[in-house]
Amino acid sequence: AHQQAIEQLKNCKERLFSQETFFNSTFSWLVKTLFGDLYSGTFVSKKWLELSVYEDGELAGSVVETLSIILADITAMLSGGKGKNHHPSFLLHDSPREADLSPALYERLLLISVELANLFGAQGYIPFQYIVTTTTPQPEIMNKNVVLQLDNTREGMLFKEFLRIPKSEDPKVEQLPLA
Repeated sequence: AHQQAIEQLKNCKERLFSQETFFNSTFSWLVKTLFGDLYSGTFVSKKWLELSVYEDGELAGSVVETLSIILADITAMLSGGKGKNHHPSFLLHDSPREADLSPALYERLLLISVELANLFGAQGYIPFQYIVTTTTPQPEIMNKNVVLQLDNTREGMLFKEFLRIPKSEDPKVEQLPLA
């Protein structure tokens, strides 16, 4: 039993190392794809998700922090698609701070999803669904990837109506199975 427990622990460590290696290499590849070949990214802390983007030294600032989080989300989604974690392989980014990014950087961020779809599509499957809402028109190359384009007209809305938070005095609110 002791030897079996040691073997299980060894297998668990190998799986964890494999997951970390995949996460680091995928995150770094995404950083290079977005920022350029001179940049790298890494998973810094094993206690919590702390990421670093660097060239000669570590880069900082709200743009880098925002993009690190977005790229970490994409990395986790891809890890789930490869069976490396329990991510549902579904990701939604709602207008990811496009005002903070240069148009060229924002476009490259959007084009990463096209590159990933092409990369996986060439293998016969795309193991994720990635939705980005944006107020900026997508790059021309993305037109074939847009399945649903919404706008703020009633016909252009997903549910064809304005959604609102119900007020407590609404008669149907009391019928909701909420604690």
